[in-house]
Amino acid sequence: SLSKSSTKLWSPWLVSRCLRPRMTPRAVAQEYEQDPTGSSGLFFHEPMIADLIKHARPPLITGIVNIDAEKLTVIGFLHNMAGSLKLWVPVDKRSGPPRGNYVIGCDVATGVGGDMSSNSVASIVNRDSGTKVGEWVSQTTSPADYAEVAIALCKWFQSSTGMPAYLIFENGGPGDSFRARVLDTTFTNFYWSRIHGSANKKRTKKPGFNMAKKSKRVLLDKYHWALTEGLFDNPSELALRETLHYVY
Repeated sequence: SLSKSSTKLWSPWLVSRCLRPRMTPRAVAQEYEQDPTGSSGLFFHEPMIADLIKHARPPLITGIVNIDAEKLTVIGFLHNMAGSLKLWVPVDKRSGPPRGNYVIGCDVATGVGGDMSSNSVASIVNRDSGTKVGEWVSQTTSPADYAEVAIALCKWFQSSTGMPAYLIFENGGPGDSFRARVLDTTFTNFYWSRIHGSANKKRTKKPGFNMAKKSKRVLLDKYHWALTEGLFDNPSELALRETLHYVY
């Protein structure tokens, strides 16, 4: 017979929650059983990511943006299959991308290139639909130059009232040079670090996202939950595959 320590009682409600699409053993252990050790291994559940990859979609457009170096605005888009910008929305030659409530999140690398160097990546998301609509990737763009590209993209992806997209970038490491270049411009629609754990998540006087151990865990948890619940649509196969490099 089974001992009490090896027996679990499952209510119909818990069973229904665990059988939802994309629910994972890690999520069950963490969210419902309060068992952190039961959620060890890959941070993102491989079968769930494999299912999402099946629904990934090739970009509608791939190309290169031409940027005005003084105004930091996009002045042209050149179709190029080897380009750094992939878009899942159409682009009008005059008005650019469709108007919407956009946010652009930036992961900043050194930009030195080479086999051991990681990519700098900008993810462009429509906040109302929860859909990723663009992805800019480069291994050879310096953090300061990347900041200029990010600002130009923010001005290109405007809201219905003409406001630029909301910019979020990380602090620390190469992100420091990125932040310094942003602060050297007149662009102000960007994220300010919050104090995680505080009741009102009070904003600090430090621009950018503080990628500390705790805040990174919170960020990845929220991303994992959004993918599990279908609250975020990431059509990029490359981005989905990269989630499997995170270990809990």
